[in-house]
Amino acid sequence: NLSATGNGATKLYYDNVEKLTTTAAGTKLGDGVKAQFGTGADCDIYHSGSHMLIENDVGNTYIYGNRTAGDQGVTIHRDGAVNLYHDGSKKFETSTEGTKAYGNLRVSGAEGSGVSVIIQADEGDDYADFSRLRKETDGSFAIQNIANSSSWETNLKCNNDGAVELFYDGTKMLETYSNGVKLNQGANSHLWLSDNSEFRCGTGNDLKIYHDGSNSYIKDAGTGNLIIRNGNDDAIICNTDGSVDLFHDNVKKAETVSGGFTVSGTCTATAFAGDGSNLSG
Repeated sequence: NLSATGNGATKLYYDNVEKLTTTAAGTKLGDGVKAQFGTGADCDIYHSGSHMLIENDVGNTYIYGNRTAGDQGVTIHRDGAVNLYHDGSKKFETSTEGTKAYGNLRVSGAEGSGVSVIIQADEGDDYADFSRLRKETDGSFAIQNIANSSSWETNLKCNNDGAVELFYDGTKMLETYSNGVKLNQGANSHLWLSDNSEFRCGTGNDLKIYHDGSNSYIKDAGTGNLIIRNGNDDAIICNTDGSVDLFHDNVKKAETVSGGFTVSGTCTATAFAGDGSNLSG
């Protein structure tokens, strides 16, 4: 049951099997030998030969970083959450839905390399299950997915102090720039609006352009007149509750009036209807 060596180890046995040995460093328990705590041996601490194990059968398990100050480090709730703390403040926990972080969640890459957060749906058994958030060393941030190949494809890219870019199937279609937004594919770039969806301009939605399924409309619905220009030259002005003016080289040549139509200058036509008795000039 007990053996002692002068100036050396003392060993304790149970049923002729060594359970505890004193050493110069302290005491040693062999593989699989448990240190048990609690009247009902509720908690075991031991090494299996491959792994370190702490097993608790009653209540929760608490690991304190500063017991005097009451600062918890890790709390394991029986049949529940695992909580992680920093200086006594909970920062992370598990739940039935997954995990939850409190405060900022930082993911760091190695020096000189970018870093990713990969999101997986389903069992991850096909490319469509994966998306990732990607931060590069040039400061850009991207949302990416794997669609039809094993390489990552960008959906959205945000550049430091620069453009925000939108992609379709890996091709950039739209980006912001210092003066607004632009489409990037020339003749292959289009802004599509469904029937009765309006393109609106002005703080008060003053200008509306839309198609109702049968006809197309340019509608001045707010302040001022509707003016169509070629460069800086007026071409057509539609005055609210008034005339429609036609211009040539920025000079008005014709307008509608309450009684008909007025031409400034010469009116030339290949033919006129009527006897012309009502014409004036």
